[in-house]
Amino acid sequence: MAVQWWISPQGDGWNGSLSCRTSGPEPNCDLIDSLGMHADLAEMLILRAGRLAHPVGAQAITNSVGMRPADLNGDGYLDVIGISNDYRPNFARGNNYWQTFRYRDDRLVLTGCALQHRNAPAPTHPLAGACPPV
Repeated sequence: MAVQWWISPQGDGWNGSLSCRTSGPEPNCDLIDSLGMHADLAEMLILRAGRLAHPVGAQAITNSVGMRPADLNGDGYLDVIGISNDYRPNFARGNNYWQTFRYRDDRLVLTGCALQHRNAPAPTHPLAGACPPV
């Protein structure tokens, strides 16, 4: 029986996926959804004092699809791995970069980027490299 509803203020709604962790400081989830043709959106949801919370700054947007949740630093909160394109010279021929967003202080904070090499696995820790201007 549902006791509370939350409606995402963003996202397309038809490609959404929810991943949750119950171990750690507090139960938390990443809602990942498409945002237009190329972009993805991640929104953090936390169960606090029996209520569903969505901190305003706990969202991240990328200009490419392929976001995924992962606890990159082992703190029990889901972080986000994303992909960004530098559009040089355009989206189809541009370079893709891994991006990592760490959940900290009720925010998803961009930690850094790394060029996405062919067949290379997704990062397993927060990145610290420079991100391309978009």
